[in-house]
Amino acid sequence: MRSTLVLALLALLAPLAVLAQQDGEYEAALAKVGIVQQFTDVNPVWSPDGKWIAFTRTVPPNAGKLPYIRAGIVPADATVDTKPVFVYNMEPVAWLPDSSGVIAFNRAPQGSKTIVPDLWVIDRQDPKKVTFFMHVGNPNLFQYSPDREKIMLVEPRGANMTEVLVGSKDGEPRTLYAVRDNEKFIQAGWTDKSDAVWVIVEVPIAVETMAVGTPIAAEALVPPPVSVMRSSEESMMEGSDMGPGMEPGMEGSGMEGMNQPPPEPTTKKVLYMLATDGSSKRKIAEGVEFAAWSPTEPLILMQRRDIKVVKVETTMMDMGGSGGSGMEGMGPSYQQVITDYMVLRKPDDSQAQEKKLAGQALAVSGGRWSPTGVLVSGQAPAERHVFALNPKSGPVLEVAQDFDTEAKDLRSVCWSPDGTKLVYSGLLGKARGADRYITHGLLVRDVQTGEQRMLTENTNKYEPPKPTSMYQGSSMP
Repeated sequence: MRSTLVLALLALLAPLAVLAQQDGEYEAALAKVGIVQQFTDVNPVWSPDGKWIAFTRTVPPNAGKLPYIRAGIVPADATVDTKPVFVYNMEPVAWLPDSSGVIAFNRAPQGSKTIVPDLWVIDRQDPKKVTFFMHVGNPNLFQYSPDREKIMLVEPRGANMTEVLVGSKDGEPRTLYAVRDNEKFIQAGWTDKSDAVWVIVEVPIAVETMAVGTPIAAEALVPPPVSVMRSSEESMMEGSDMGPGMEPGMEGSGMEGMNQPPPEPTTKKVLYMLATDGSSKRKIAEGVEFAAWSPTEPLILMQRRDIKVVKVETTMMDMGGSGGSGMEGMGPSYQQVITDYMVLRKPDDSQAQEKKLAGQALAVSGGRWSPTGVLVSGQAPAERHVFALNPKSGPVLEVAQDFDTEAKDLRSVCWSPDGTKLVYSGLLGKARGADRYITHGLLVRDVQTGEQRMLTENTNKYEPPKPTSMYQGSSMP
């Protein structure tokens, strides 16, 4: 038992951050009173020496308690019988270059009034030892440069501003780029060199050349709703969302605007390269939905989007009405058909020089190059697929079909340092006699041999949801 004095000191020095324990202690206590604790393991981070994996365990509300998260550390060769060590209210984001500790954000439980959001280091050998690393606001990204001498942070600064900060690994980072006003931050990362980063920003088409902060009429940025449908080769970047459909355009009498073609786009997504010393900002490409920059050479894998407008003849029968109402000839309506596809290019190439990956209109959510710069990983949450893509030669290796549908974060799939294995959030279904069970946990998969190993697990009895109609049942992974 820790003394009251020690707990009080910990609360003063690092609230919410330094309570470490072996997996199972808290769950065992809950089990004694009949409570089964649910959790999901997400966002694995492999240590540079290849020996350890840190991850975030998310715990939903239970028994009247607030949800919380905790940082877990486990040997990379562990099995489900190996007990991770946890530190409460920490979210691992990176390892120190020498693998001696895990850099983590302090994430206070939802609803808590006490928060110390700074970056901290969890000692690998003694996880109860948590030391201050750097003062930050509330960042959502932390990355080391390829040479491990610089760091980059991305910090939201309110509803209309996001800052990209860069600095030396031992100093306070400074703001390199601020996305504000009518711009929207999409993504950021390091180039293959440590003297430049890249960002994707969504900007208004009409004011792209204007100075930062130049006002623009808000109504010019909000196009009216249109019907959207996805092609058979659609990307699942937004999961299974099929778009706004027809409902928004049916306000009032239900017919206004149906015969109007969709408006021209008012924004575009631009990929810029920024020198870390602030000396230059260079536009690399436009119309980029997502990007992954190779860590070993100037090579970018990008997701592009093709939007076509399709005219559809609409009748009352199409709208679910009955014939003979005098409205059979309503005329055409319009739909957008969206197809995402992948291209490979060098930063100095033009769009005409891009190599389109034939047949690779894939769900590229969370694409990440391997540290060796050979393969790119990705996940398709809607289809539960994990894959590895070789952008240069084209073939795609389907790594798994058991991706956890609850783990849609871009960091939910992680490479080993040698680029031969992936660790990801898995979801398995099992039958035991007449009962069925669901297992959440981290899975390690060798992309060369296909060998799979469960790293962590949380198995619970499957309770199928109640159907919402006579035609809708339930299914098990």
